[in-house]
Amino acid sequence: FLVSIIILITSSIIGFTSYSIAKKLLIDEGKAELKYIVEGASVTLSVLNEQVENEKLTLEDAKEKARVLLNGPKLTGDGGYDFKKSAFLYKDSGYILGYGPDYSAQIHPSNEVGSIPTDTKNREKMVEGAKAKSPDQHYVVYADKNDETGEVKNKIAYMTHFKPWDLSIGIAVYDLTGDFRSATD
Repeated sequence: FLVSIIILITSSIIGFTSYSIAKKLLIDEGKAELKYIVEGASVTLSVLNEQVENEKLTLEDAKEKARVLLNGPKLTGDGGYDFKKSAFLYKDSGYILGYGPDYSAQIHPSNEVGSIPTDTKNREKMVEGAKAKSPDQHYVVYADKNDETGEVKNKIAYMTHFKPWDLSIGIAVYDLTGDFRSATD
């Protein structure tokens, strides 16, 4: 009986430890992937900015080209952009977004360009994260209402600042692990 209890306790400890290590590695890998996607988006913006500097594109044309490249093809009417066809997509639902210093939407698959919500709390956190000194502070967690279900869930965003356009860009995904707590929790 004692041997069985020792084996059970040992197996439980090993199992829990293995699970915890594997989960942490997967979360870290997911966060790194978010960062890589945003770095790729920043390179795209840099190439477009070079075209602006070389007077091959106007700034407004470059910004619209950036929206199409980062958020996918423009949908008909006021439907926004088909972000699921973007090369900058994270697992079917993570999309690139960009906000101006006034928290206006500049790159977003569904928010109208220039729109500013009445409550800018989440955008303030993301703009602050984009300009943070510490690499860990570029990851921002916030509560967001799912448009499809109406349920409020935490999202995690990786944000960075694109200085030439004074644009805070990033990628946001729903936290499926439940491991991240928003600043409001």
